[in-house]
Amino acid sequence: MTVVEDESPFTLDDLLNDRLRDDDFDPWIRVHTEGETFRPDLSGSNGIMKVRGFTTRLAVQKSFRIQLDKDEVDWRGHRRINLSKHPFELTRVRNRLSFELFEQIPHITSLRTQFVNLFVNGEDLGLYSQIERYDERFLENHGLDPNGHLYKANFFEWFRYEDKVKIKSDPDYNREEFESILEIEGQDNHEKLIRLLEDVNDFDLDFDVVFRQYFHRENYLTWMAINLLMGNLDTNSQNFMLYSPKDTQTWYILPWDYDGAWGLRRQPDNLSNRYPRWQQGLATYWNVTLHKRFMMNPANLIDLEAKMVELMEQWLTEEKIRSVLAQYRDVIREFIIQPPDTHRLPLSTEVSGDPMASLAEWESEYDRITTEIVFNHNLYQTANLRPMPVHLDRPQIEDEEIEFEWNLSHDLQGDPITYDLQVSTSPSFSESSIILEIPGLTTNEYTHSNSLPSGDYFFRVLMRDTADPEVNWQAPFRSYFDQETGTSFFGLRPFTIP
Repeated sequence: MTVVEDESPFTLDDLLNDRLRDDDFDPWIRVHTEGETFRPDLSGSNGIMKVRGFTTRLAVQKSFRIQLDKDEVDWRGHRRINLSKHPFELTRVRNRLSFELFEQIPHITSLRTQFVNLFVNGEDLGLYSQIERYDERFLENHGLDPNGHLYKANFFEWFRYEDKVKIKSDPDYNREEFESILEIEGQDNHEKLIRLLEDVNDFDLDFDVVFRQYFHRENYLTWMAINLLMGNLDTNSQNFMLYSPKDTQTWYILPWDYDGAWGLRRQPDNLSNRYPRWQQGLATYWNVTLHKRFMMNPANLIDLEAKMVELMEQWLTEEKIRSVLAQYRDVIREFIIQPPDTHRLPLSTEVSGDPMASLAEWESEYDRITTEIVFNHNLYQTANLRPMPVHLDRPQIEDEEIEFEWNLSHDLQGDPITYDLQVSTSPSFSESSIILEIPGLTTNEYTHSNSLPSGDYFFRVLMRDTADPEVNWQAPFRSYFDQETGTSFFGLRPFTIP
């Protein structure tokens, strides 16, 4: 695909310097896009190009989207062309692999994807993945209701969000605030969505009845099982769609964005980016109202395990995964061994700059993907023996005492739980830095006399399953980044005594 910059109020350099998605700087350029279905000449622009993505905007190699003009013929059925670079993903195959596998799996949708060699103003920008956009055209092309409701989750944990999720006739309705939670891709009558959220968050209602009323059980189980088996952790509040046909109450969850799946955090360049315990197994979804209420029923967990086994035995077998990977190995290798991609691969420092060692590391990571399904299933089974994570409240500091409080945890096996409260002068919680430790608490609060001197502290609560407390323990939600050392610590909360 060839893109040529046309006369615009912004320049290509403006796009390449657009590093923040949510600020007021939103540059775009008029372009002429050339491909096999476009007019062959390069006279006149036929669309607008912008940078796309969130964290990927920080990378040198940008991802783009091109919105074609209404009078232009589409490109392979697409009027909006999403071009993803996947700059932090070494294999460059994870997204395409996922959606090709989805094509065969019942009760879930897929998206058309293809590899693209992108040229901009004559410069070869290397290999990109083009992925179909979820919109009314998608619904129509895939035999779904183009007049249905369709939302893209931006930061959506299935709360009610009364302050932002409102009907259009509400005088306080603000589309920008609404779309900070759910981006509107279908019709904008939100009454049906609000009824759904009200009932999901009504704890006086029988949740099993609510679930049967609003959700397609096989779709939900398939979506959840896929994420757990593929290790796509970034799906608890984003990277999925909500779809409901116009004349039904039923809602479906549709998959979106899997370049962070398949063990991305265990790439050679990411070995220090470890998984906190609250991102293993079902714990990663425990803060989400819908998923938490679903998991509270042991019968639902039996069905989820059965769905995972079904997928492993029929649709996500090692043979099927190897088959898809084999199709694209040579295509991708051709790009990653030459500029510009060979200089921008996320490699370990040991091989960076050595072409043969870099290729070997890419080959090894490409092959490792086939082991991820079994790895993640084993991790799921191990992690679910632990208590579920909790949130830590801010300590309440009075003249003579400090009040520590946290949520009550839950054990999926029904085992009793105890809480170990610790206060430390260091986020590492090294043995020498722990200055207060109260083990074996059975409540979710503790009051301590304020005998600590002024200064900065950290506290955490470790939940322990009393059946095997040394193995089955859990840390709280929350991360802390130490600016001085550049290190992330998990499961703690800082506080200061003035």
